[in-house]
Amino acid sequence: MKRIIFFAFFVLTSITLFAEGKAEVTIYTMPGCGRCSYTISYLKKNNIPYTEYSTSDKDNNMKMWRAISDSGKPARSISMPVVVINGQTYFSMPDLKGFTESIPSLLAAGGSGSGTEIKPDIIPDIKPDIRPDIYTDEDIPSDNKEPQKFDSVPENRFFYIKSVQSGSENLGYWDQPGNPGIYKRGDNLALYSKDRGLDQQFRFRSAGNGMYYIESRNGGVVDVAGNKKENGTNVLIWSGHGGSNQIFGFKYIGDGRWKIYAHNGSVVCTAKSYRNDSNVQIWEEGEEDWMEWFFEDARTGIKYAPDGSGTHGSTK
Repeated sequence: MKRIIFFAFFVLTSITLFAEGKAEVTIYTMPGCGRCSYTISYLKKNNIPYTEYSTSDKDNNMKMWRAISDSGKPARSISMPVVVINGQTYFSMPDLKGFTESIPSLLAAGGSGSGTEIKPDIIPDIKPDIRPDIYTDEDIPSDNKEPQKFDSVPENRFFYIKSVQSGSENLGYWDQPGNPGIYKRGDNLALYSKDRGLDQQFRFRSAGNGMYYIESRNGGVVDVAGNKKENGTNVLIWSGHGGSNQIFGFKYIGDGRWKIYAHNGSVVCTAKSYRNDSNVQIWEEGEEDWMEWFFEDARTGIKYAPDGSGTHGSTK
């Protein structure tokens, strides 16, 4: 009974604060940010008034960083979203679900609290940048967890990634336009004949939970454009920021063949063609060979297979 009375008092207090205009939630979001969408969904579901600012707008981005600086705990790298409640700034929340559920009590308490939830963890070897969508299994409800179980791949070994569709021809290798010694942010990944350039060599680095970043030898990171899920969305080279659109899973399907899954569940594929300059894209999963890849060891030329059955790929 006491719990019921307390809950009723809490709800009435929250409603009174909203009605008097004293409660204020400001949320800074970023396109393609799953954590941002989850937080907005919670606010809407619980009828909590809020003002949203997208950091894709330069002025809004500056306001967000000013709020972080004014919090007294400035950071070079953060996990989105950034939430301001009655003057207190919160970011890089390790337990997003727990944080969102605490918003009504923070509003009722006038936003008092320590503000920043955790020290931001900076990903090694990646330039400081906004990290729009990094989370662990505890961050979001179980119905939003990634259900797919993936296979492990070797780290810190470089591979040529070749379309199964291209067979034994010297075609169908991941390639960046112009054979650049240093990656160019925003270039589409395409297919080309193997030329042994740095831009054609890729390694896998753990992102946790069985997922990986795919990094090119010339310094870029593989990235799904705009974190979109539509069939035909291009796969790009970008600077590393740790967002979910730079995280991939791998599934071994036998005979040296692999499927590569974007974090959103789509598979990485060719544009149904392995000819030179064909784009690398994502698509809804199917069983076609244009959705499958070989990983050729850049040093030995052997197609990687976890059971040790790999064979030599095409060479030049």
